[in-house]
Amino acid sequence: MTGTGGPDPAIGVICLDTSFDKIPGHIRNPATFGFPVVCQVVSGATPERVVVRPDPALLQPFLAAARQLEAAGVAAITSACGFLALFQAELAAAVRIPVYSSSLLQVPLAARMLAPDRRVGILTANAAALSPAHLAGVGADQVPVHIAGMAGQPEFREVILEGRRDDLDPERMCGEVVGVADGLLRGHPEVGALVLECTDLAPFAHAIQAHTGRPVFDIVTLTNMVHASLAHRPFVPRAAAGRDTAGAVRTP
Repeated sequence: MTGTGGPDPAIGVICLDTSFDKIPGHIRNPATFGFPVVCQVVSGATPERVVVRPDPALLQPFLAAARQLEAAGVAAITSACGFLALFQAELAAAVRIPVYSSSLLQVPLAARMLAPDRRVGILTANAAALSPAHLAGVGADQVPVHIAGMAGQPEFREVILEGRRDDLDPERMCGEVVGVADGLLRGHPEVGALVLECTDLAPFAHAIQAHTGRPVFDIVTLTNMVHASLAHRPFVPRAAAGRDTAGAVRTP
């Protein structure tokens, strides 16, 4: 278990058993957040056993990891793999603190923000493996979506899915992710917002947004929102023209 200290509430992260480079923007990189994050790796939880061929035997180790994080004092728990959406209900029931297992929890939110003729696009590690059960686990099974996957992209497949290399090439990966997003929007121009299921895509959210012009939701946006709900601070009035001593804006 690793983490950073500080006065802010800590977020716990249930992690897969992977060794590739976690670059800034990844939920497991300490530079990604301005608050403490505690990681708990589940031994044997490989992408093969979680994404490609989901192994129900991993449920108990995932629940144990959630309980360990709760015992370590974190204020909320997430995961480093969006496919844990399948276990959202079980994970939430296992502890007494909030659990948000997957960035896919943002799919219904994104959909409600769009006009009725617009759709949510999902970029996932493996489109063939992302099932209705995963979406149902986070209440997104009734949302009309378009899905595109990364499994056919060489850098993503070799490093993330197959673990053949640990030395991730960020520039190559960025090109792959942006290309998949571009293809999704070319095929479905009605997509008005994108949700990145895969936590490994979050470091490239800025490039996706710059290329597509769409709002991009990922595990980082969700974690920042959850942390903000746990770390409210008093608003400090600032002396400025047009404001009274309580910080209220005076209107004519």
